[in-house]
Amino acid sequence: MDEMQIRNLVKGWYQRARRERDMTSRFVFLWFCFNAWLAYESGEDTDRQMITWLAGSRAEGSQLRASYDVAAAATTSLFPGYLRTLVGLSPIIGTGRRQREVRITSPDDFPGIVDGIYQVRCNLFHGGKSPNDIRDQELVKVCALILEKWVGNLVGGWRSR
Repeated sequence: MDEMQIRNLVKGWYQRARRERDMTSRFVFLWFCFNAWLAYESGEDTDRQMITWLAGSRAEGSQLRASYDVAAAATTSLFPGYLRTLVGLSPIIGTGRRQREVRITSPDDFPGIVDGIYQVRCNLFHGGKSPNDIRDQELVKVCALILEKWVGNLVGGWRSR
């Protein structure tokens, strides 16, 4: 797909996510947005390669990173509080055989935040998040709120171009 097709795909899933009241569904639709743009922007083949690429990116080379930086710098938004909540829920333990552990050291730990959200996605998609576990649901909710603002900034940036 070309850039306009990817943008339209992201916009469509973003609009769908915004209509969702269920935070798990909202997270899933926002992940579709995030992952589609990340695949396009990074040019990488696997999710792990894309996440590694993003974790090492700078705003000058990534619209996704630039959109995150705008949200993180906003002192009047709820976004910094969402980041602090995610840090407080760290470590995030993988549910695979290795039980990979993601520690987010601070709200400024961009690589840790990216990896933490990805680990929540992996746990959810591979059967490691329970709809009855309060901590699991809090993780999904805060990651959905982070992605909503992050992807919203990305989509909003396209409107101003």
